Amino acid sequence: MQSTTTLENAGNGQKQNITKIGEFHCAKDFKKRLTGQTACNWTDVLVKKGTYDITTDGYWVFVKTYGEIVGDYYVNRLFSATSVETDKNVGALANAGAQLNGYVAAEQFATNPEWELAEDWSVEMVTRRFADGRSYKSFKLIEPS
Repeated sequence: MQSTTTLENAGNGQKQNITKIGEFHCAKDFKKRLTGQTACNWTDVLVKKGTYDITTDGYWVFVKTYGEIVGDYYVNRLFSATSVETDKNVGALANAGAQLNGYVAAEQFATNPEWELAEDWSVEMVTRRFADGRSYKSFKLIEPS
């Protein structure tokens, strides 16, 4: 698979280049909990097994997963009045993707077999040392030249 670049709407009236750099091969269904602005607001999304795109805008890396809402809970507290809404959106589609730093995505591409990197991209791994002598590995995505 070669990486591909498309021009997409950024949501703020601007266009941006989005490059597909890989795929996430989800082997089994999983449930992802999305939290709201407070801990008491959440939505559970069931992501089905399948293949999902991994893209970048040049800085962030996006794992574009989506699924069906299987549960939600929303508490509205306004002027000491409280209303609770549960399972209002069950059955609707929702975005369950992730936004990652490049080094986090690079580590996933290097260590997780479910993540497939495009052929023209690569991952660089460097072993470094803390000041006290302990070693650790750092990862970096390398764009095609």
